[in-house]
Amino acid sequence: MTAVPPALGMVAVFAALAEALVSESLGDLIGYTLFLLPPLYFIGRGITIVLALMTLATLPLDAYRDVAWSDFFPHI
Repeated sequence: MTAVPPALGMVAVFAALAEALVSESLGDLIGYTLFLLPPLYFIGRGITIVLALMTLATLPLDAYRDVAWSDFFPHI
């Protein structure tokens, strides 16, 4: 998801440069895409954050136990 903002900027520059070269319907398609991408991006980011927090809230009890590192690394 971190690639969307730079990619959106590149698409906006491409759309501005290619405006005279593309047909009107393709220009409309690019315009609608540029209009819809930012809200969809933020909705996706929000869903990702909510899912991460929900997953943290439902951790099993084993996740809170201390790890006996000496069992894994005896030289410590």
